[in-house]
This record gives sequence, structure tokens and C-alpha cells, in this order.
Amino acid sequence: MSYHINHVLLLALTLMAMHQSPVGQSVTLAIGSVFIFNQVPGPLNIHCKSAYRDFGPRTLPIFDVFEFNVSVVIGKSEVYSCDMSSRNLHGRFDLFDSMTDWTTERCGIKNFDCSWKVAEDGIFLFSAEKRDYVAQYPWSK
Repeated sequence: MSYHINHVLLLALTLMAMHQSPVGQSVTLAIGSVFIFNQVPGPLNIHCKSAYRDFGPRTLPIFDVFEFNVSVVIGKSEVYSCDMSSRNLHGRFDLFDSMTDWTTERCGIKNFDCSWKVAEDGIFLFSAEKRDYVAQYPWSK
């Protein structure tokens, strides 16, 4: 066999072994954090979860931060949604989607973080490109 065919076969065998082993099913590409900063006057009620994890309900005082870690894993799409409310403000917001937020434009790639500011006028994501918070979601009416 030629040199090129040997390498293709070796790559195919490696991929097959990864697919059939428990380790191959959970290859982590990146680990990062989601930060939620409460800037609404008064307490913010928040409950964040994905299909795989539930962080439970909590109440954040003004200027407090809630942080949770997320992983980007081969073959596993994960969305973390948060129900939030404070006085007459309420809504459900996707604060991390491994398919759309794991980019240089949104949360970054390696050792990424998604920094969110929750304010009376909406939900804002920090953009490293713009070096500022950018509006992402309005509150539900």
C-alpha cells in the first residue's frame, strides 16, 4: 500500500475507535463560563438549565453575579436557557448555545466566556470585537 493510503486507513480506524468508545463520545473541545450580571433595580429571579443540567432557581441582588460553567463537546449540542423576572420584567433567554455562541464574534473559542448584563432595557452580551455590551433580547411584554 502507498504511504497516503496507510494514513487514510489509520485515520479511519482511529475515528471508528473514538466513535465506539465512551471516551470518543465525550471529547471536550472547550470549557468556558457564562456570567450573568444583575443591573436591574432590586432582586432578579433566575432559573437556568439545559436538557442535561439544571442550576435551580435563585435570586440575585442588584449588582450580584451568577456564574456557571459549560462545555463544548463533539457530537453534543447544548442550549442553556434562563427564565428571568424582576417586578414587571420577565422572559426566557438562551444565554449559551454551543452551536452559535462558541465563536470569536460572540463568546470566544478557547477558554471562552459569555458575559451577560441584565438591565431594565434588555439583555446584553459583551462583545470582545466591539469591547462593549450589545443588546440581544428585549424583555417580554
